[in-house]
Amino acid sequence: MSPSRRQFTVGLGLSLAGLGKHVGAQEIAAWPSRSVRIVVAYVPGGALDTAARMAAERLSAKWGQPVVVENKPGASGTLGADLVAKSTDGHTLLMSASPEMVIAPQTLQNVPYKPERDFAPIMLVCEFPFLLGVHGAIPVNSLQALIAYGKSRPEGLNYGSIGVGSASHLTGALFGARTGVPLTHVPYRGSGQMTTDLVGGQIQICFDTVPAILPHVAAGRLKAVAAATARRTTVAPEIPTFAEAGIPDFVSSGWAGLMAPATTPPHVIAKVARDMAEIMRTEMAETLRARGAEPKGTSPEEFQVFLLDEIPKWARMAQQAGIRPS
Repeated sequence: MSPSRRQFTVGLGLSLAGLGKHVGAQEIAAWPSRSVRIVVAYVPGGALDTAARMAAERLSAKWGQPVVVENKPGASGTLGADLVAKSTDGHTLLMSASPEMVIAPQTLQNVPYKPERDFAPIMLVCEFPFLLGVHGAIPVNSLQALIAYGKSRPEGLNYGSIGVGSASHLTGALFGARTGVPLTHVPYRGSGQMTTDLVGGQIQICFDTVPAILPHVAAGRLKAVAAATARRTTVAPEIPTFAEAGIPDFVSSGWAGLMAPATTPPHVIAKVARDMAEIMRTEMAETLRARGAEPKGTSPEEFQVFLLDEIPKWARMAQQAGIRPS
């Protein structure tokens, strides 16, 4: 077991310790005693933000207290995550994703928090498979045609991402490394502006989630030439996987996971986990699925296992893409 994986195992294990301890009903019922904040470390409008707002609306109704989504973008999600890591008010949560939890420690120096020490996992809410979106005017309709087109251009292609060190950044860089297409990385602060620029032709391609890409494909503004999934997505089964299009073992997705500061009382973690599990058994799961996400609704322990698997996966991807800590 690698040192980072061991630290995650120990740190997150300690964060989960005490979830099964007896806590009086009165203490459980007393939380939340005021409004709850769910921090999203990205700009509004993206898939992660959508998942957070869906959860906030339903938790607010269940708890009888306002649940407010607060967007704190910047530094590959680490600004918002750091805000939550240092929160001590007992009423702050983080709707997290791979960049700030498992990618940033691999690709950035001086990350101001330690995921294995400063956060407690609550639930992996859903995963968002990536599609390779292409500007509608580019004369290609398949992945192999896109690769040939990109190689034929002296300047290659501009590809967008939702930020340096993001999952879309690493996925795009890996695509260039695997195919030999010259790529210029254009980072954005979120999915919304990136998609706008892709539609407008300022960039030629990007890796983004199904909900972000498909509406523009349906309108004829973009093309989706491949899905970075193990199997074809049920939402758009006509889009082939990368393996089907000639690039094996190319699987990548974003995800949304609810976390809390490690100092959050265990009975609060348990309550949020239980209430989120109830919410995921309602129409929320079907709504997420209809929007191109894959609902998960894990327990805190299952989310911990997922995080442990994510660490080496993204470390390998960063290495293969030639991205070093900066």
